[in-house]
Formats: sequence, structure tokens, C-alpha cells
Amino acid sequence: MIKGYTCWLVDMTEREALLKQFPPEYKNVVAHHITLDYAVLQDHQLPTALFGRIVGDSYDKGVQALVVEIEGTTRRPDGETYHITWSLDDGRFPENSKQLLKKGWFPLEEPIEIKLTPAFVMSRPKV
Repeated sequence: MIKGYTCWLVDMTEREALLKQFPPEYKNVVAHHITLDYAVLQDHQLPTALFGRIVGDSYDKGVQALVVEIEGTTRRPDGETYHITWSLDDGRFPENSKQLLKKGWFPLEEPIEIKLTPAFVMSRPKV
């Protein structure tokens, strides 16, 4: 069985505009998706929301993330914060965004609506 995660992909057209609005703080740009469920099988139900709002941001110690509100909340069902890992420094990984956001984040003055594309992404094997 193929394992991976369900998520919403960041719309590629919007991504380019968002990268201008939120310049990457670190050299490795991710800006790819918002995770819903991880370590699930390929036939796991996809998320249903088609729009979200970027409501905050945070960066520190080589990790930058944007906070996203989906269906009125920034909290995923597992208690973590919906986010887009935006950029990373060498030696940092997307999962480091969760620790960053546990320390807090800064709300935006004006939320930014974004399109969401539900998807299943196969996990990469650990090297």
C-alpha cells in the first residue's frame, strides 16, 4: 500500500504573486502545500475545502511559514496549525514549521484568500 499525506496544493499562479508579497527569508523555497492528514493510505478521503485564507506568518532559526485558516479555523484536526512551509535554511526541514508555530505567529492586518486544490502526495522514502 502506498502511504503519503492529504493536503491542499498552493495554486501555482497565486504562488508567484505570494512569493512577491512574502519574500522568502531563507534560500530553500518550499511554498507547496498545506497538510491535512499524514501517514495515510492513497485511498484516504481528500479534503473538501476549495478556499483558505493566509492569516499570519512566522520565521525564526531557518524556518519560515505562513499560517492558513481553512473553514474558519487555523487548527488541524490533530491540533497542529494549518500552514504553508514557505522557506527553509540548509539543514532545516518542512516538519520544523510545526515547532516554529507552537512558539506563536504574527497575524496579518488583512487576510489573503487563496485557492486550494485537494490532493494526495506520496511520501518520499527516508534516506
